[in-house]
Amino acid sequence: MWDLLTDPIGQAVIVVSIGCMLFAIGVYILAKIRPKSIQSEPKTEDLLRKFSETHREGELSDSEYRNIKTSLNDRLQEELEEEVAKAKVED
Repeated sequence: MWDLLTDPIGQAVIVVSIGCMLFAIGVYILAKIRPKSIQSEPKTEDLLRKFSETHREGELSDSEYRNIKTSLNDRLQEELEEEVAKAKVED
C-alpha cells in the first residue's frame, strides 16, 4: 500500500484520480447552478414593458430609451427566429 505512494506511477494514478473527481464535482455543481441562472433571466417582453414604464415616468431620456428598445427588439427578434427554427425542426 505505501509502495503506491512512493512509486512515480502510483503517484500519477492518485493525482489523475483526484483530478477526475474534482472535475466531476465541478461539472455536477455547474449543472445544478446553470439551469437556475437561465430560468431567473427575465423575458425580453417583460423588460420592454418595464423600460417603457420607466421612460413614461421620466426616469429614462428619449435617447436612452431608444437605445434600450433597439437592443431589446434585436434580442426579441433573435428569440422569435429561434422559436421558429425549433418549430420547423419539430415538424
